[in-house]
Amino acid sequence: MAPSARKESALSKQEKLELVADMLEINHTTTVIEAFSLASKTGLDLRMLYDIIVGAAGNSTAFQQIGARLLSVDSASTTPSSSMASLQELERKVQKVLAESVTLGLPLPLTNQSAQLLLASKKYSSGPDELAMNALAKTFETLGSDKIEGKQKGLSEVTLSDGSQEEKPSSLEKVAFVGLGAMGLGMATSLIKANVPVVGYDVYPPSLQKFQDVGGKCAKSLEDAVQGAQCLVLMVVSIQQAADIILGTSSSPGIGDLLSPSTPILLHSTVPPSEIVQLQSSLSKLPSKPILIDAPVSGGTIRAAQGDLTIIVSADDHTGSVIKSIRPVLDGMTGGLNIKGRLRVLDGGLGQASFVKLVNQHLAGVHVALAAESLALSTRLGLHAPDLFEYISKGAGQRGTSWMFENRVPHMLTGDLTPLSAGAIFVKDLTIVGSEASNLGIPVFLASSALQLYIYGVGAGWGGDDDSGIVRMWEPLGIKAHQKW
Repeated sequence: MAPSARKESALSKQEKLELVADMLEINHTTTVIEAFSLASKTGLDLRMLYDIIVGAAGNSTAFQQIGARLLSVDSASTTPSSSMASLQELERKVQKVLAESVTLGLPLPLTNQSAQLLLASKKYSSGPDELAMNALAKTFETLGSDKIEGKQKGLSEVTLSDGSQEEKPSSLEKVAFVGLGAMGLGMATSLIKANVPVVGYDVYPPSLQKFQDVGGKCAKSLEDAVQGAQCLVLMVVSIQQAADIILGTSSSPGIGDLLSPSTPILLHSTVPPSEIVQLQSSLSKLPSKPILIDAPVSGGTIRAAQGDLTIIVSADDHTGSVIKSIRPVLDGMTGGLNIKGRLRVLDGGLGQASFVKLVNQHLAGVHVALAAESLALSTRLGLHAPDLFEYISKGAGQRGTSWMFENRVPHMLTGDLTPLSAGAIFVKDLTIVGSEASNLGIPVFLASSALQLYIYGVGAGWGGDDDSGIVRMWEPLGIKAHQKW
């Protein structure tokens, strides 16, 4: 028998709004537990991680509420909120969402993955009234994660002056900045504004011209850029590019031997934590013995140009002396420690900062894909999309909101695909998440599902468009989020 044609929803407008909010709540709950389970294996202090991500792009209502509860953060409420539903309640909600999606003929890949996780959690639940987050956490423990708790692990943040204490004046006379792409150009420009003596270089001549147009000093070559520099800043695509620049390739020598002894190298790219440790091992064999500093950034191109990025820093420098020596560079791109949360310097060694960025990208990547999935559902339901946005971001459905939902949905609704952050970036970042999770022995169901959506986007030719363009995945089904609302 041939399948019947899709039907229209019989739900009222309020019921439809609630259904989409429920769908978001379900997925945010599973995603938060998955992210914390991954983080539990990295050696990070989870309360420190929580504090950082609450102020970053990976934040959501569910992350704040569930994280506070699991980690015993002082502000946590003792009364379960709507984002802390029982396992039985979330199971009821997910079955309703999936039943409606079948009626509508609408695939919901992330929601189906969450449904399977909730089903698996029944085996490890103490009963139907147990909070879903606790049952999910126990499920991930059986799969290899450590217990999610706020217990201190001996790691902390390095204490630096907030500017109220006198420090020795910086001796920086030249800072080499390599990689003047969309992010790098803004970061280097912010250093000019902060009166940091920066010299820029990029292999792409138009990027050099843009830097020169904003008053930047450009080097004629990579060798010219690093000669005599007291600090090297790298904002490149991958760790392989960083290695090629410093160590060289079979066809091109690296600049490692041109560096002054013990030159700090700030690597701002999102890279695998395990590989940045390997790179430092290779650098230690150079006569110049440069010091690699793990310093991933968050905030996007606009904040980069404004000099108010969030930068998370870690290094094999437990006294903080090397990092203190390049404070003008870090302060110029973040506003400094006097701007709460912008500059976070972690103890624990090289790679810790990249682990924090890894978890943030896990959350952010899933959240954009989830926002797209929620818009597909709301559009198929016949909802007025701006009404849904208002309901989720400011109204009774805030249990389903996230930083990415509020930032990306407006782009999805207008169809503005100007790449503030290209979709191909999440293919790279979520691939790193999957690889590092595999190394740690932790499955990442939601991140892996979201990755498939971004791969689809790249395959469809959207890789250079804004990541919000993933909402077009449902257009072959007649669903267009960008209309004249």
